[in-house]
Amino acid sequence: MKSNLSLCITGTLLLTSIVFSQNINQDELAGNLGADFIKGKENAALSIGVYNNGGISYYNYGSVKIGSKNKPDSKTIYEIGSITKSFVSLILANAVIEKKISLEDDIRKYLDGNYKNLEFDGKPIKIAYLANTTSGIPNWLPVTPNEIANALPDSTAFLRNRIYGKYTKKDFLTLYIQLH
Repeated sequence: MKSNLSLCITGTLLLTSIVFSQNINQDELAGNLGADFIKGKENAALSIGVYNNGGISYYNYGSVKIGSKNKPDSKTIYEIGSITKSFVSLILANAVIEKKISLEDDIRKYLDGNYKNLEFDGKPIKIAYLANTTSGIPNWLPVTPNEIANALPDSTAFLRNRIYGKYTKKDFLTLYIQLH
């Protein structure tokens, strides 16, 4: 499944870069990528989003569940796992280049409120620690319930959204402080 996810992400990035660099029909290219991806027996759905010249286009292929006729749409939730780190790193790198943020900044500089416990051994958690995942901040707060831990992989995103969807950034940081 991970290789298919990589193909999906790579296809999306490739589509975006081809559309930007050449005069190619975006709809036709997305259609070809989508059709090729869905041919794989293990692939159920693919959604491609393209932001170009201030406009957003969505392309959706397959069904949200193998054997179903329900097509994905722009609000379909996908479990994308660790690939998220690549997107966050890209955004962070751009912010550093544009001098909007420094890797040496204390993360509390960007938080509303006073979170004294967002440090380790008296040293602040820095942006760089978040970027390379060495901050020590847990992935999920509160701890992942058994309902998620024992769920099928294609349902975990929905379960997490139902359980954690109501948590705010402040709730997360407050729970982190209580646990340490």
